[in-house]
Amino acid sequence: MFRAKHGLARPLFVVLGLAYPLLVYTGLKVVSYQVLGLGLLGLLLARAVISRATFVGREQLVMAVSIVCVTGLLVIEPRIAVKAYPVIVNLLLALVFGYSLLIPPTAIERLALLREPDLDEAGRRYTRKVTWVWLGFFLLNGSIAGMVGVYGSLELWTLYNGFIAYLLIGLLFGGEFLVRQYIRKRQP
Repeated sequence: MFRAKHGLARPLFVVLGLAYPLLVYTGLKVVSYQVLGLGLLGLLLARAVISRATFVGREQLVMAVSIVCVTGLLVIEPRIAVKAYPVIVNLLLALVFGYSLLIPPTAIERLALLREPDLDEAGRRYTRKVTWVWLGFFLLNGSIAGMVGVYGSLELWTLYNGFIAYLLIGLLFGGEFLVRQYIRKRQP
C-alpha cells in the first residue's frame, strides 16, 4: 500500500534532480539563494520521509549525510549550499561505488547480475573494473562541479551541471557499452 500511495514520488524526485540546475538558474531570477536552499532542504527531507519505507542501511546513511551537508552549508553560505547539490550527489555515488568495491558484489556487478544471473569470473572482474571507472568519474565530476560552483558564474555552473555532466555520463555509458561488446566478441 505504501508503494502504491507514493508510486509517483520516486520518478518525481528523479525529474527534479535532473532539472535541478535549470530550476536554480530560473529560480534565482525570482527568489534568493536562501529560499532556494530551504527548498532544496525541503525536497531532501520530503524524499527521506516519503521513501523511508524503501530506504535500507546505506541509503538511509546517504540521505542523512545529504541533509546534514545541505543544512550545514545553508548556515555557512547559502550560495554554496544551492550549488553544492551536484557535488553531494557525486560524492555520495562515489561512496556507494567505493563501498561496493570493499564489500562485494560491486555496484556494477549487481546491475549485471540482473541481466546475467550466472555471471562468470571474467564478468565479475570486468564489472569490478567498470565500478572503479565510475568511482573515478564521480570523484572527478564532483570535483569539477564544486570548482565551477565556487569559482564559476551561475551560467557556467548551470551549463556544466545541467548539460555537460549529463553528456559526459552518456559518453561513459556508451563507451563502456562499446568496450563490453568488443570484449564479448573476442571471448571464445
